Amino acid sequence: MAHKPRKRFGQNFLQDPTYQQRIASSISLKEGAKCLEIGPGKGAITAHLLKRFEHLDVIEMDRDLVELLQRKFPGPALQIHQ
Repeated sequence: MAHKPRKRFGQNFLQDPTYQQRIASSISLKEGAKCLEIGPGKGAITAHLLKRFEHLDVIEMDRDLVELLQRKFPGPALQIHQ
């Protein structure tokens, strides 16, 4: 699904896979800690975080992106809050 960034949400989407991985791998949490991603957008970093954590909460305001995330990451590992 093509999604045009919306100015009102200040959307900018990280495209470079190298930086996506670097950002996700720089997160250091203690065992059992919860992880919250604010503004996951199209899920570029979300995909990397789901490989590391068994559960991830995300907050996304854009309805269209909520639907995209639900299709891209089905199952109980990702909890989307709108």
